[in-house]
Amino acid sequence: MSVEQSHDQRARETAARGADLSTLDSPLTAADYDAAERIWSRDMLAMGAAIILIFQTSWPLLTIRWLGPLSQTVLRLHLFNIGCALTVTVATHTKWAWVQRRWSLLGFALCLAVTSGMSAIALASGQTLELYLALLIFVTGTGALLPWSTRWQLAFSLCVLAQFIGVFGFETDYPGIIRALEMFTAVAVGQCATEVGGRFRRRQRDQMLRMLESE
Repeated sequence: MSVEQSHDQRARETAARGADLSTLDSPLTAADYDAAERIWSRDMLAMGAAIILIFQTSWPLLTIRWLGPLSQTVLRLHLFNIGCALTVTVATHTKWAWVQRRWSLLGFALCLAVTSGMSAIALASGQTLELYLALLIFVTGTGALLPWSTRWQLAFSLCVLAQFIGVFGFETDYPGIIRALEMFTAVAVGQCATEVGGRFRRRQRDQMLRMLESE
C-alpha cells in the first residue's frame, strides 16, 4: 500500500471517529489530520450538492403544477441546473482523489453554474422572486455550510451580486433599495460565517498539532 493510500485509509477512520486519537491503532500524524479534513470538506460539499439537487428538481415540478407548462428555453435551463447538481453529487461520492484536493473549486463551479442558470431562468420567465430568494439562500448557505476560505466566499458573493444587478438592475424606489439592502446584508452574513468557521477550524487544527508534537 502506498503512503497516499495509507493516509487516505487512516483519514477515513479519523473522519468517521471524529479525530478521537484513542480509537486509532497508532498515533495520528499531521498528514492524516489534513487528509481527514479534506474528506470532511468533500462530505460537506456532497450534502450541499444534494440539497441543491432536491431544490432544482422540485422547482420546475412545482412551476408546472401551479403555473403551467414551461417554455423550451426555461426547461433546458432547469435541466442544466439539475445536471450540474447531479454531476457534483455523484462526483463527491466517488473515490477520485482530485475531488478531495479540489473540492473548493468544484463547489464554486457548482454554485456559480446553478445561480447563473437561475438568473437566466428569471430573465426568460420573469420569475424574479424565486431568483431573489434563491440568491439569499445561496450566499448565506455557502458561508455556513462549505468550509472553504474567505477568498472563495468573497469571489462567489461578488458573482452573486453581479447576477443580482444583472437581473434587477439599479432600482432606486423603496422596494428596490430594501431588496438591495437585504442582499448586501446576506453577503455580509455569509462572509462572517466563513470567517468565524475558518478561525474555529484553524484553532482546532493548531491544538491538534500541538497534541501530536507533545507525544
